[in-house]
Amino acid sequence: MSTTLSFSSPDFDVEGPVSSTISGCNPTINVVDMKFDGSISAAIVNSVEWAIRGIVENEIEDALCEELGSLGDVVSEQLLDIKAVVEPYLSKENKVPNDPLSAEKRLENDGTAIDLFDFTETEGIIGYGVDAGIREIDRRLGDLVWDENGRQDLGINVLMRSYLLDGDGYLTLPINAIPVLHEFDIFVLDEVSVTIKSIRFKGLDSFTSIDALEVISSQTLQTRFAMESLDVEVVAEVQLRSSDEVVIDPKNSNNDDGGGPTMTSEMFVLSASVRDIDAAIALFVAIDQEKIGDLQLGSLFHLPNIPQCLLSALHAAEFTQLHLSVGDIDPPVVESISSKGLTRVATSALEAVTEMYESLFLEALPAIFDDAIRPLANELASDFIGDAPKSDCPPPLPDTTGSPIIDMRDLLLEADGAAAAGGMGTSPYGTLVGLLKSLAEDLLLTPNDQGALPINDLLVAPLTKRQSGVQGMWTMPGDIFNEAVEVNLAD
Repeated sequence: MSTTLSFSSPDFDVEGPVSSTISGCNPTINVVDMKFDGSISAAIVNSVEWAIRGIVENEIEDALCEELGSLGDVVSEQLLDIKAVVEPYLSKENKVPNDPLSAEKRLENDGTAIDLFDFTETEGIIGYGVDAGIREIDRRLGDLVWDENGRQDLGINVLMRSYLLDGDGYLTLPINAIPVLHEFDIFVLDEVSVTIKSIRFKGLDSFTSIDALEVISSQTLQTRFAMESLDVEVVAEVQLRSSDEVVIDPKNSNNDDGGGPTMTSEMFVLSASVRDIDAAIALFVAIDQEKIGDLQLGSLFHLPNIPQCLLSALHAAEFTQLHLSVGDIDPPVVESISSKGLTRVATSALEAVTEMYESLFLEALPAIFDDAIRPLANELASDFIGDAPKSDCPPPLPDTTGSPIIDMRDLLLEADGAAAAGGMGTSPYGTLVGLLKSLAEDLLLTPNDQGALPINDLLVAPLTKRQSGVQGMWTMPGDIFNEAVEVNLAD
């Protein structure tokens, strides 16, 4: 059977579809056999059932066309409603990205008297350390490096392939049966449920540029990046139960009266791709310096305490800008695990939607992310921060060494290395210092591709230039040695 659902528009790139029509209904029903059970009347009908097959076929065909026409009206209405959802994000007001400094300005207008950490301040040990850390992150992620196959690529792409992606370039999220829809009484269906079984991404190593962390104001950081492509694959289970007014199956029922249809299940794979991604993300981070100063160093030495301790000093945090634009969207593809017919119908429908709405959606996408998804992300982040045990930073663990003198082996080495060197080997001072030591050795004392030590560029050069005005030169003004000595020669 077949039918045609047509949409029209003066210009799909500007307006999308404005009307629809349904035409044609050509079902072909062939009844091969019918069997009636019951009294003598059933036996009589069975003897002449061949004569009424044509009548039954016509009745079924008429019912199918009637139902298909109603379904076409519903589908047409739903597709036209997509335009109503997208249109608000096409206004001139929504096309202007949100001010990335809006949270800082709001905080200033509120007159909040809190001493907040200033990311633009690079003086002092903490300020210089944060500034050096931001610059190192930018360098590690945004510079060209050599991968294990001898190819040059951005550091973030090599990092993705080394630590996050599998051999085929996919990142599979660790999820297990996430329900996303469970509705009742939808058209001819009594019940519909959709459960996501798995999600995986490909293209997370296709960054073409990245500015990982840029300090744009005292409490606001910004990230900018561009990607070549991003593919997503979602495996979902769809369960349907049709209305007993449409389907009556006495032999396959879950109702006590034997008259209702059972739940049918189908697995689908949805694949979608986007190209030429450009994003700008601004994050407002307000850290209370007074609370940072109140943190006990012994608590921070133990890595599990660090998130809670940092949250205890966090005054506020929110995304102030979430701007994302896409150059092209490939038509999504839906594949049914067991039915080629469902695959064909679903894929054709998604292709039609993409053709009709792609231009409008691409135009509205930046505003959708900044005005709809950003508030949702902030709400989720606020809930997380609010639910976190941030009332107090855990106190340092009790001393188990029995000595007032710190054993440098247990402080600087991992447990196994400390034990081998004669220490306790139980990490009594936590693992943070040892981790920082290893990180410093990796970042500062491991020769780069040119054979030079990074400590020269990261520490020596900026420190000496700040002190003397010349990189690599340390000046000590005044006399280095000035000592007066009296010598008595008379004796």
